Amino acid sequence: MVIFLKRKEKMKLLLKYFKKEISIILFVVFLEVLAFGFYPYVFKIFVDLLKNNLALTLFSDSKFVIYFALFLALNTLILVFASIVMFLKLKLNNKFRLLIQRNLFNIFTNKGLKMFREIKEGDKLTVLTKVTEVVGSSIVNNFINLFSSLGKTIALTIGIGLVAPITLSYLIPISLVFLLVSLFLNGLMQNMVANVNDYFNNEMQVQNEAAELIYSANVLGINDKVFTKTTNLVKDLNNKYLHKMIKSEAYLKLIEGTLASLSFILILMISIILIFKTPYIDFAILVLIINQSKTLVDSVESLFGGIFSLRAFNGALNDFLKTLHPDLSYDHKFALIDKNINKLKSLNLIDIDFGYDNKTIFNQANLNINQGDKVLIYGESGVGKSSLFDILLGVNNLNNGSYVFNDVPINEQEIKDIYKNYYVSSSEINFYEDTLMNNLILGDKHKINDAISLLKEFNLEQLDVNEMVDLTNLQYSLGQIQRLAIIRALMSDKDILLFDESLSNIDPSNAAIIYDALVKSNKTIILISHTIKELDKDKFNKVYKLEGGKINELLS
Repeated sequence: MVIFLKRKEKMKLLLKYFKKEISIILFVVFLEVLAFGFYPYVFKIFVDLLKNNLALTLFSDSKFVIYFALFLALNTLILVFASIVMFLKLKLNNKFRLLIQRNLFNIFTNKGLKMFREIKEGDKLTVLTKVTEVVGSSIVNNFINLFSSLGKTIALTIGIGLVAPITLSYLIPISLVFLLVSLFLNGLMQNMVANVNDYFNNEMQVQNEAAELIYSANVLGINDKVFTKTTNLVKDLNNKYLHKMIKSEAYLKLIEGTLASLSFILILMISIILIFKTPYIDFAILVLIINQSKTLVDSVESLFGGIFSLRAFNGALNDFLKTLHPDLSYDHKFALIDKNINKLKSLNLIDIDFGYDNKTIFNQANLNINQGDKVLIYGESGVGKSSLFDILLGVNNLNNGSYVFNDVPINEQEIKDIYKNYYVSSSEINFYEDTLMNNLILGDKHKINDAISLLKEFNLEQLDVNEMVDLTNLQYSLGQIQRLAIIRALMSDKDILLFDESLSNIDPSNAAIIYDALVKSNKTIILISHTIKELDKDKFNKVYKLEGGKINELLS
């Protein structure tokens, strides 16, 4: 089991990966905080001048005009800075979301979950990526909000304190009262969270039943065991993540209510003191405090909201990764990677028996694959091609016989660990919302030249690699989609490429080109096909034909 990185280390990786974007955002936030810091000073002078120049000749006073312009400029700057920060956060959030999506695609395709055919609203891959988009939004927005809100809160507090020192003497003790009240209400909060969870559990039961129906309708050719396992994975994932989010929302709502009450008490106390003590001189400060109180409350609310959401994100992300696979961790680019993968030297199925519903599929069948082999497996419909495919992936369990990997017999659970070596390519490709090039390289910019070369070799150079993929109406033919899927497979980092009917819609001339590309690859290739030309069979160093419950080797 991989030990996951601590929160501090993950933040370091986040800062490292998005260093440029976050640096720009924090610089703009710093300017915004400076503007907030000067706001109380400018506001006080402006209101004082306004109070002392109530005649119609206001604008004849050059000092008033200057501070009036400065006041307007400061308000405009704050709005401009806030808009820039919002825009930059959206860009950063989108980059983070795409990073997670690409890693998810890598995980699922490399784990051999062939049921993920395409993204449609309601299928499992969409459900999982939607969860990560929410997580991505949470960490990016709140990561920035923590700095922004804390900075603005401190700047406003100091600014008001400098122009009216009396306010600080009340801000500090009331803040301490707020903390004590929050701790006192913690027990009551637990009961409220428990009640929310009870309601949530009932609601989730209904949602899960509906989800199963959606999955059944959208997932094609799925094995019952894999279907059940993956559906339960999504259920557990939603439960774990949303439970944490609901708890954090409950905390946040309680804190908002407490803050609103304490803020009202604070404003009321300071207002009474200022009115009775100096009803004219400090009129500007009174207006300033009332005017800025909502900003202070919003800033502190956002600060606490960021803390709790980040706590929820931290737990949810670890649960999410561990649920997907126990050996997932981070690499130096904040990408998800598998650990301790055994490299293929040899794979043998020895005297295997397999069948279901009183039907024999394989009887004392054998298969031998060595590192670097180019293996073709073909046969008529119904002879067991899909069953053999699932046996290799560990989805189907053998009735008898041995699965031997690197000369070591392995059990059913170990087979599931072995298929981390596989990249599974079916007749379709999982597109996501990005350019065609990013769909092929999955975030690895070092593969751009390889992708361009393969596109040219596969007669796809006419496609615009910078064009966004239209998920609602794919702009590619079936043959083009299959060739794009093979290109992505050839650029993967996996040792073994497993192709299941991957050339069914490709014309003979392009198929011959693809066979040439497969056999010259330095990877182990396993191609399962319904039919293939005799001329193309000769390109493979091992050819197996499935018939009569056997896996007959024709060429070695």
